Amino acid sequence: MARYNFAEGILELPPGWSDQTVTMLVKGKPETAPAATYSLVINREALQQPFEESVEQNLAVCKRTLPSFKIVKSAAAEIGELPARDVEFSWRKDGATVLQRIVFIHYPGTIVIVTLSAGAASWTEGKDELEGMLMSMRFRKPEAAP
Repeated sequence: MARYNFAEGILELPPGWSDQTVTMLVKGKPETAPAATYSLVINREALQQPFEESVEQNLAVCKRTLPSFKIVKSAAAEIGELPARDVEFSWRKDGATVLQRIVFIHYPGTIVIVTLSAGAASWTEGKDELEGMLMSMRFRKPEAAP
């Protein structure tokens, strides 16, 4: 049985179950200072095609759905000893610029997607903190199929 770890504990998953969770972490108080707030979202997708093709497909969806989408930076990276692609971009929402950084991480059979979103007022601090979190990331070895 696979173990599923979450902030409050651990549970055993019976065969056939897979982790499709989305984790959202927020810093700041959006109700009092939305411009000084940022969020970090971690989700995962089953890898159905080569890693780079999956990254490109995700970016194509962003380009189609986000107004004024513009890639600022895109580079190969390594996170926790795994290959990754680090993409920074901007887009417009309600007249304001939204800044995002997505790091696509190639975990065996899965693409782990880490997304930082922020307004201009908190972007630099958010990027610096994300960098520290990414440098601290460690991955478990995938469990063998039963």
